[in-house]
Amino acid sequence: MWVYIVRHILRNRLGNLIAILLVTAFMAYQATQVKMSYEFSSLLPASDTASIVYAEFKERFGQDGSVLFIGFQDKELFELDKFADYYKLTYDIKDIDGVEEVISVPRMFYLSKDTSVKKFDFKPVIEVLPTRQSQV
Repeated sequence: MWVYIVRHILRNRLGNLIAILLVTAFMAYQATQVKMSYEFSSLLPASDTASIVYAEFKERFGQDGSVLFIGFQDKELFELDKFADYYKLTYDIKDIDGVEEVISVPRMFYLSKDTSVKKFDFKPVIEVLPTRQSQV
């Protein structure tokens, strides 16, 4: 059996090479036609109450986005009074039910290596509300 396979490969080198090149070219062409879908398949039947509530939510509010970005521009952001207000605002937003995290200038984090448990921890850059302009 192995002798036949080896004999076939050695006798038909050019044909095998052409076949491999054609299959590779076809697969490369098919790879250009790949499209991504970011929708989840429904695991529940359409008559299930959770599916009905979810469909009503999507119909009323649109796609269920889980991230909200808000941007603004202020040249005086790093003045003590404005920075303190912004600091308080971000923590007030964080305290709203359903908000998981707020990332902003006052709530920036850095990675800290914890070698005792071999993991990284997120630590806030600014831990307390600044009371002097030099702290900002």
